[in-house]
This record gives sequence, C-alpha cells and structure tokens, in this order.
Amino acid sequence: MPASESLSLGLEFYTYDSGVYKYSTAIYYSVMMYLVNETNPTVLYERQFVQLIALISAIFNANIFGNITVLVQQLN
Repeated sequence: MPASESLSLGLEFYTYDSGVYKYSTAIYYSVMMYLVNETNPTVLYERQFVQLIALISAIFNANIFGNITVLVQQLN
C-alpha cells in the first residue's frame, strides 16, 4: 500500500478504476523510494528493504556525481 494511502487518504488506491491513476501513483512512489524520500516502512522487512534501496541509491548517486566531477575537471 502506498504510504500516503495508509496515512490519510484511505484505500482509494485499490478502489479507483483508473489505470492512469494507479500507474502514476506507482511511478511517483518508485521515484520517491529511489530518492529515499517519503517512505513509510511499518514492519521490519520493509525497513530493511528501504535501507538496502537507500544504500544502493547513495552509491549510484555518488557514481554519477563522481563522473560529472571528472568530466568538469577534464574541461580545465
């Protein structure tokens, strides 16, 4: 269940018929999970999953910014 659905909006995610609504909600939460923002893990395995994704995304972001730094240094 998406985090905001469990806090205040109810179970609208499962009762809404629009595929576009469900797809855009899933994309939104996948991006938020990648950025480790607005996650709401409730049980142990969800917390472990968020920690793993946070570690992987931190390594991935460091790799991207490291490559950008090397390219900028090569411009000088």
